[in-house]
Amino acid sequence: MHRYLLLWAAVAVVLFALITALPQVPSAIPQGRDSGIYAYISWMAEKGVNLYRDVWADNKPPALYYVNAFAFAIFGPDRWALWFANALLHLATVATVFAVLQAVYRRAAVSLTGAMIFAVLGRHPALIIDGNLTETYALLPQALCMAAGYWFLHRPSDRMALAIGITASLAFMTRQTSIGAPLMLIPAVLAVRHPVLYDGKRWRWLALMVAGGLGGLVVLVGHLWLEGVLPVAIDAMVNVPFEYHRWVDRKFIPAWATIFTTLTSGNFWLAMGAYVPFALGGLVLAARHTVSILNGRIHHADEAATRRTWEVWIALTFLADLALANSTNKSHGHYFLTPMLALSFMVAAGLVAMFDSRRRTRWVRWGRHAYWVLAIAIAIVIQVLGYKAIKTLSESKLAGDALVDPLPAYVIARTDPDEFVFGWGVGSSRINFQAGRLSPTRFHYGYPLIVPDVPTQARIEQTVQDLERNQPAMVVDTTFIDGKRVPPLDPERRIAWWALGGRRDVANLQPIFHFVADHCDLVDRYENADIYTCHYDDEEKKDDNKKDEKGVDAPTEPGG
Repeated sequence: MHRYLLLWAAVAVVLFALITALPQVPSAIPQGRDSGIYAYISWMAEKGVNLYRDVWADNKPPALYYVNAFAFAIFGPDRWALWFANALLHLATVATVFAVLQAVYRRAAVSLTGAMIFAVLGRHPALIIDGNLTETYALLPQALCMAAGYWFLHRPSDRMALAIGITASLAFMTRQTSIGAPLMLIPAVLAVRHPVLYDGKRWRWLALMVAGGLGGLVVLVGHLWLEGVLPVAIDAMVNVPFEYHRWVDRKFIPAWATIFTTLTSGNFWLAMGAYVPFALGGLVLAARHTVSILNGRIHHADEAATRRTWEVWIALTFLADLALANSTNKSHGHYFLTPMLALSFMVAAGLVAMFDSRRRTRWVRWGRHAYWVLAIAIAIVIQVLGYKAIKTLSESKLAGDALVDPLPAYVIARTDPDEFVFGWGVGSSRINFQAGRLSPTRFHYGYPLIVPDVPTQARIEQTVQDLERNQPAMVVDTTFIDGKRVPPLDPERRIAWWALGGRRDVANLQPIFHFVADHCDLVDRYENADIYTCHYDDEEKKDDNKKDEKGVDAPTEPGG
C-alpha cells in the first residue's frame, strides 16, 4: 500500500510540476528584458562566438548561456527552446525536492506537499516573468547541494562531501548569490553537534567540500583562460557590475540596508507572504533544536541528530539566501526566487512538527488538518492566478508560435537577415534575438557604456569602431521605454528625457551620437522607439544633417 501511495504521489508531483511551467509558455507571454539579453548572448554562444570578448556577456558567469546554447542547438534559437530547457530543469528540481523530503520524513503526503509548494513558488507567476533567469537555473544545483548535504549527514562519505562542493560551485557559477546552503552547513553541524563533528575524518571531509567548490571555479577559470578571455570575463563579472551599481545607487549601501529593503519590499511579501506563518513553524523548530542541544537536553549521538541538523540547516539557509538575494538593493521580484527552495523545505518541516506534536485533542487534530489543507490551497490559488495572467495576456493560448514583440516584428519587415541592427537602450538585445538580426558591436545593450570612468570610454571607442566596420542598416533607440539611465541618441529627445528625470552623469557618449548623426536618419517613431535607417557612401552629408551636439542646450556633464 505504501509503495502505491508513494508512486501516485510521485506521478502527481511530475504532473503538477509540468502544470506550473505552463504559465511561462512563449506563445502566451512576451519575453522579459533580462531574458532577451541572456537569449541573445546564448544565441551567440550557440554560433560559436567567444563569450565576453566578442559578445558582452552581461555580469553573469557563463553557465546560463551554455545551457541555453545547448537548448538552441537541439531545438533551434527560439523562445520555445528556452521554455523546454526551463521546464526540464524545473521538473528535475521538483523531483529532487520530493526525493529529499521523502528521504528525510518518509511520508508521501509530506513529500507531495513540500514538492507542490516548491513547484508553485519556483514558478511564482508574479516573479518568474518568462522564466529565462539566472535564479531559475540556479535552483537545480541548489537543490542538488541540499540533497548531497542531507545524504552526507545521514551517511558521511568522501563522495557526498565532494558532491556538496561541486554542486555549490555549480550554483555559484549560475547565480553568485545562491550559495546560502553550503555556507550554512557547517554552522548547522556545529549548532546541533551532529556526530560528524566528532568523526576522525571530519577534516578530510571538510577539505573535500572545499576542493569540490574550488574545483568548479578552477575549471571555469581554466576554460576562460584557454579561451583567452579571463581578464575580460573578470571585468564583466566583477568590476563592471560593482561600478554600475555604485553609480546607480550614487552611494555605498551597507548590508543591513539591503536586508531592511528586502523585508519592506512589496515583491518580498508578494513572493512569500502567504507562507510566512508556515515558515515561522520551521524557524521555531530549528531554534528549539538548537536550544535543546545547548542546554544539554539532547545528546549529540541521538539517532534523530541528522533530522535535527537538517531542520536547523534549512532554516539557516533560508535566512542566508534571503540576506544575499537582494545584494544590489533593487528588490526585483525574481531575486526572491533564490530563498524559495529553503522556504519550501521549512514549510514541510513545520507541518511535520505540528502533526508530530504530543497533543491529541479533537480540536488540535482538526486544526492540524486545516493547517495542511490551507498550505496546499494557497499553492493552488497562486497557480490559478498564474493562469488568470495568461488569459489576460493572450486568451490562454498555450501552443503555437512564440510571441514576437512589435519592435522585432518591425525590424524583421524592414531589414534583411544578413543586415546588422544596432539597438540602443536596455531592451535592445531582445530585439536582436527575436528578429534574428546580429548586433554590429559586442555591446548589444547600453549598460556597459554609461558609467563615467576610463574603461567605459575605451568600450565606447570600441563600439564606434565596430559600428564603422560592420555598418548597421538600422538603429533602434528604445531609451524612452527603458528608463532613466541610457540617454537617447536624438538631441531633442534627450532634452525631453532629461526633463523626465534621465541621468545626466553618464560617460561621454558623443562618439556614438556623432556616428548616428553622420550616417543615420531618424525616419520613424514606433512603439515610442526612435527608428533610424543608415547609409554609407562617399558623399558627405549636408551640413544641416550634421548636428552640433554642444549647440543644443548641452549639459555641462560629459554624457550629453
